Amino acid sequence: MTAAYDLWRNLHGYLRVTARVVGKEGGNINVGEAFTLRVTGSNAAYSGNRDKPTIVFLNPTIFIKGTQYAHLANGGSGQPLPDRELFPGESSWVDIEMKAISEISNDFIDSLIEEDIANVAIRATLDQARFFRVWNSITAREEIVET
Repeated sequence: MTAAYDLWRNLHGYLRVTARVVGKEGGNINVGEAFTLRVTGSNAAYSGNRDKPTIVFLNPTIFIKGTQYAHLANGGSGQPLPDRELFPGESSWVDIEMKAISEISNDFIDSLIEEDIANVAIRATLDQARFFRVWNSITAREEIVET
């Protein structure tokens, strides 16, 4: 592996995405029913300081693709998160309206596993200016005497 790839893999681990259903009618989602999927993007990096680079993600965008069991109710993917910068420890979310279109047809298998309802990804740009900001410091010393 190259150093550039290792750096990218390290940064890749700090940009995270999660999704969960937050709006549905009743306890289960029925075929034909609309529901809401909340997608959250977050920056899991350490807090930057003078000894570490600051990892900030710019323009985080969510990409969602429906599955054979559910599709996006309002068209395509590429939904920007409301927060245009994600600083270390921060997160931002967007609600996506979806519609259930099918279920697992085998009752036995359906009782064991849940349907895949969406494939979700996040993309953002590393704020290189902040990342490559370099600090160094000293304490200047000189004897001071009374006159």
